[in-house]
Amino acid sequence: MCTFCSGCTSTFNSRCPAGRDIAGVAIFHTGLRQRRIYTHERYNHVIPLSDRWRVFFVDERVVPLDHADSNFLGCNEKLFDHVNIDPSHIFKIDPSLPPDECATAYETHLRTVFGENITAANPPKFDLMLLGMGPDGHTASLFPEHPLLEVDDVLVASITNSPKPPPGRITLTLPVINAADRIVFVCTGAGKAPNLAKVLHKEEPLLPAARVSGSNIEWFVDSDAAAEFAAGGNKM
Repeated sequence: MCTFCSGCTSTFNSRCPAGRDIAGVAIFHTGLRQRRIYTHERYNHVIPLSDRWRVFFVDERVVPLDHADSNFLGCNEKLFDHVNIDPSHIFKIDPSLPPDECATAYETHLRTVFGENITAANPPKFDLMLLGMGPDGHTASLFPEHPLLEVDDVLVASITNSPKPPPGRITLTLPVINAADRIVFVCTGAGKAPNLAKVLHKEEPLLPAARVSGSNIEWFVDSDAAAEFAAGGNKM
């Protein structure tokens, strides 16, 4: 379950750098899929996704936006349709492009918001990065032992051989993810327990989620996902 609180959103909105009176948020759809999000109209005042917010996707499947596999579709149905946000502030992919061109085009969206000077060495600084973790320890579309884990020269990378279907995707790279001001993981279910324990213990070889190394990382997990970590006497 993922919720936003008024304290968090007001803090993010106040941290916009000079000359950029907006807050940037990136969403990884695993954090939202099949989860209940409180978007009743009475919560709209504490989810101020208004003119100051810009929403990007940490990763996206290169499929039509109305396809069942589309991250945008799932987020739109579960969140965006229920809160006050300008649709033009939600940055979608162009699914008509092949993955490599789609990734390049998505970098253009990033530069529209964060400025032309951003690079992998000088990445955009998102106010909030919402991530999930798959049972194999992947996050975004960064999979175990995949070459994309080592990509450090672009902001957005493409993948055409994803171990998890669909094969064609784009993803923010680790330099961009790790630069975020605040990173929040949402992880639920017993199937993730073994690798969640490995990620939190930083066991070698590091799984993709363990390579997320921002300065402000929080985990929201349920008891099933935390079972093996807690079994070792650890406390969340």
